[in-house]
Amino acid sequence: MKHAKKLVALLLVMLLALSCLAGACAESEEASGALALQPGDALHGFTVTEVYPSRTLSSTIYTFTHAVSGATLVYVENDDPEMAFSIGYHTPYVDETDTNHVFEHAILSGSEKYPSKNLYVDLAGRAYKTYVNAHTATTVTWYPVASLSEEQLYKMADAYLSCMVAPAILGDENIFKREAVRFELDDPDGDIAINGTVFAEDTGFLTDPGDACNNNLLDALYPGETTSNVIGQAMWHYDDLTYENTVATYERCYHFDNSLIFLYGDLDLERFLGFLDEDYLSKYPAQGTDLSAWADGPAAPGFVDVQLPIPAYEGDTVEGNSVIYYAIDLDGATDVQLEQYSIFASLLNQLGSPLYNLRMERGIENSVSAGVKADSAKPVFLFSMSYADPSQKDDLKALAEDALAQVASEGFDPAMLELVMKSEERSAKMTRNATGVGVSIVGGFLGQWAHSGDPNCYRVYEQAMDALYADGQQLTVRQMALNMLTPRRSALVTNVPTPGMAEAHDQALADYLVEMKANMTDEEITAMVDETAAFNEWNAEEQPNNDFLISPANLPDPAAALDWTKGDVDGVTVYRGETELSGVGMYSVYFDLSGMSREEMEYLMLTSNYRMQMDTTKHGAEEFYRLYGEYVSGGGSGLLYPNEAAGEYHRPMLCITWTSLIEDFDTSLDLILELYTQTDFSDLDMLTYLTAMSADYWDMSRQDANSTAWYYAHSGAGLFADQYRFEMDVDGQDCYYLMADAVRRLESEEGFAQEWAARLNNAVSKAFTRDNLIFMCVADGEANDAIVASAVERLNALPEKAGADAEYTLPDMPKSLAICVESTINEGYQIADFMNDADFEGRYLPFWYALSDLYTTPTFRFKLGVYTAGNYYEWAAGCLATMLASDPNVRASVEALAQMPQALYDMELTEESLDGYILSAYSAATAPQGMLDEVMGAMKMDVYGADAERILEIKRGIRNATLSDQAEAAEHISALLEDATYCVVGNEGLIRADADCFDEVVSWRSGTEEGVEE
Repeated sequence: MKHAKKLVALLLVMLLALSCLAGACAESEEASGALALQPGDALHGFTVTEVYPSRTLSSTIYTFTHAVSGATLVYVENDDPEMAFSIGYHTPYVDETDTNHVFEHAILSGSEKYPSKNLYVDLAGRAYKTYVNAHTATTVTWYPVASLSEEQLYKMADAYLSCMVAPAILGDENIFKREAVRFELDDPDGDIAINGTVFAEDTGFLTDPGDACNNNLLDALYPGETTSNVIGQAMWHYDDLTYENTVATYERCYHFDNSLIFLYGDLDLERFLGFLDEDYLSKYPAQGTDLSAWADGPAAPGFVDVQLPIPAYEGDTVEGNSVIYYAIDLDGATDVQLEQYSIFASLLNQLGSPLYNLRMERGIENSVSAGVKADSAKPVFLFSMSYADPSQKDDLKALAEDALAQVASEGFDPAMLELVMKSEERSAKMTRNATGVGVSIVGGFLGQWAHSGDPNCYRVYEQAMDALYADGQQLTVRQMALNMLTPRRSALVTNVPTPGMAEAHDQALADYLVEMKANMTDEEITAMVDETAAFNEWNAEEQPNNDFLISPANLPDPAAALDWTKGDVDGVTVYRGETELSGVGMYSVYFDLSGMSREEMEYLMLTSNYRMQMDTTKHGAEEFYRLYGEYVSGGGSGLLYPNEAAGEYHRPMLCITWTSLIEDFDTSLDLILELYTQTDFSDLDMLTYLTAMSADYWDMSRQDANSTAWYYAHSGAGLFADQYRFEMDVDGQDCYYLMADAVRRLESEEGFAQEWAARLNNAVSKAFTRDNLIFMCVADGEANDAIVASAVERLNALPEKAGADAEYTLPDMPKSLAICVESTINEGYQIADFMNDADFEGRYLPFWYALSDLYTTPTFRFKLGVYTAGNYYEWAAGCLATMLASDPNVRASVEALAQMPQALYDMELTEESLDGYILSAYSAATAPQGMLDEVMGAMKMDVYGADAERILEIKRGIRNATLSDQAEAAEHISALLEDATYCVVGNEGLIRADADCFDEVVSWRSGTEEGVEE
């Protein structure tokens, strides 16, 4: 997956790394390790090179080398039952044809040991797994899997490794045609078409500013270097993307002496090492892999100032939509130094930092942030300004340099570093609440290993933190600031959306295809028609593999419904749940929004622009920010509107959820209430400034189209349908129109700032009252009573609801909806509600997964060019879902969705394949949630009126599916699909061409009137 490059998080995410790093399942803050291994010990051809107890990860990290193959292996040992395996390679991008990305897709199509047309799809659709995927970044490619079953993990690892040593693509060019790019001609008199999974995905990001800006940045900073090559550019280089060059990627990089193998969790290490050694590594001696030809030397010194275009369509937003970078080359920095630069960046991003204060003093209304870009071959320190005007480029550079100069002179406020250390302590205690830890952290190990050869990113992180914390005079951070004030190489890059550039790309491609055919002889045309027919025949043939399956008979029972209590305590409805996790708790407060008008609730949502940025009635903004960071973790709020099944809870609500150390609960709740009820909007200059700075972030036409499609599709089906209708109504695109109007009026109307502040205050006063309060607590049993007593006392001190007598009505939602946004391609979801079928049974669900494997994926992905397509179900919502991500179609997809019911009846299954679909469905039903999240989620489902016993019954029933159930399952699922909701969000040209496929079409693009409908 292309955008999984963002998973190389350890070196990229600054302060948020704390929560990402603290993810293993172990209660102690420091692990000693259960294995009796020391550096120098030998085991199954491996030699231990390091044993490191990580306090941040609450695990012991073992590093090994394999003598014969030259492979490096890391094992993160802890008691997490969700075990993980991965193998990754250093894969420099030698050009921009995206061959690394293509090969990541193609290598998992099958192998000599596991013959298949698409082994990855087999594993994803029929294994008992919690994760299976593959990821490409600009320097590394990796293949992670995870499972709660060690036997299943072992078999998935075997399947993946078999592809690494003998992939089917080496002997079958059709795999390249499917996964990369192909030219198709169905009829001699027709037009040539272009298709392919990676080509379609890359084209879908044609107008994505993140990709385009990244490309411009590296081209400007490192012109002509290998470092300047980036992922995702096949849409510009389709004529150079060839089978031969793709296979060359394998020959260049895919050797064990260029690999990092990763193991994680509570597994039998000796068994795994023996398997790796005997079945694979000892059979493949080290090749002496040398990638130095693609390692750039130091960049030419100097500074460049360039303005470069990013593709946009006519009608896309241009004004105030540029992205400006001031980039500083960090090439040559050590791993520890890079971590320290990342921490330096996180300190700059804090409220009250020199960067923040100078931005405020200068009235810069744009978001400005600092960060380290470490996923490229050469790391870069980056100052970014978004939603900018090109004329602001010098403002950004001056702001960055002045902030650095201040740090070089004065350092940072010591309290900032104290805050980081406090956050680390709290995060370490939260380790048992994490899920998917192994697959989420492997990218950090791999990225650092590719950079320096040292995979232990946690040791490096802790060394970096310890050194900074011990440096009382802040000599290190001051020196970093001085280094960046006199960089060897830097660049100021202004990225400007250019309408018409996307159309020019599309036209150039169309012209290329026309010219291709015009230059072909009749014989060549006939040959292309024959090749197209041959490929289609190959593509239609099924060759599934089930050799990796484990027996469904060995599956554990689903966890029983969790114990929790509910009662009234002094007028507050209190839910209490217990956890074995000591020292930390999770809490939620539900506020009743009944009686508020739609507009008032919109203003309530808009208060999020100002919280943490403005003073409260008790503290200045900077002081409050630090207190909050010291005592509160994961604080956030969300809207609720349970369906009618919830009875008394069928009403609009706002829920605030957070975690804290138990000893800090009183302070954390005080801070939560202060943040939400006592933010002071009276500083009208700051109010005006923050409104202008925040407005563009509310424009959903420029946000993630996939999540928008997901929300709107769910607005018509499932347990949360009313909630999502509510969210999209009072926290949707209309909020952007309110914000944009406010920006105009704040600039032009005297007195409007006071009116705006009054509207915000009014919304707060009506929302946060003691009426109909719900409080939830998950903590160890001994602490619960004291926490509840303290919470009820504080919550009952809130005022009673007054003057809230408006009526709010949920909007109607069309069954099928299309929304036009600023996008090259479409995102779509179809949602059906299976909990509404009183006779629906768990034994039907494996057939939904079978449909995904046998119809949805091959039809949409392999025939219609959709990048990702598949079926899944959502337990909490009670929904059957179909996702179509990066879809170049409209009508063809709608018609293919309509064929799903018949495909259910027509599927040809065997006992063995059905076992696989049982495993896949059951793994989704029993996926871990985290010790706190699981209990909190169970109590929240009660608020929604969910039937916990029926859910458990359906989960149990999955294992009972038999071939004789197919017709019955098809009957029930087909009926649900007839009433499904469907939403597409994407390209206006594609949608308008097939507008009759939808009940309603809405445009949010800037070139249209607000909320234009058809």
